[in-house]
Amino acid sequence: MTALLFPLLMLAADTGQAANGPRVSASPLAIYSEFAINRDRRAPGTRPPHDRWLGEDKFKHLAFSYLITVGTFGATRLAADHDASVTVATVAGAAAGIGKEIYDARRQGPSLRDLLWDALGVAAAVLIAQETR
Repeated sequence: MTALLFPLLMLAADTGQAANGPRVSASPLAIYSEFAINRDRRAPGTRPPHDRWLGEDKFKHLAFSYLITVGTFGATRLAADHDASVTVATVAGAAAGIGKEIYDARRQGPSLRDLLWDALGVAAAVLIAQETR
C-alpha cells in the first residue's frame, strides 16, 4: 500500500518553482503554517491563473484531507468501534474538502481538481484506517 502512496505524494509535492522564490521542501507542519499565515491574496471573485492538476495547492489539499481524516479516525476510535470510526472520519474529511471549495466559490470559484485531490487524501487515510484494528 505504501509503495503506491509514496510516489503519488512525491509527485504531488514536486511543485517546481514557487511563484516568488526558489523551490522549497515542505513538511506537513510547514505546509500548515504557510496555509494558515499566507492566505491566497487574489481579489474576490477572480479565478486562479491556471488550475493545474499538479499545481502547488494540490499537495496541500491531499495532505490536509488525509490529516483531518486520520486525526478524526484516531480521536473517534477512543470512543467508538472501528467501523463507526472509519465512517465518521470519512465524513469529516469529505466535509472539510467540500467546505473549503464552498469557501473558495465565494472568492475565486470552486475547483473540481481540488476536490479530486481532497478525495485522494480521504481515500488514502481510509485505506490505512481499514488496515488498523
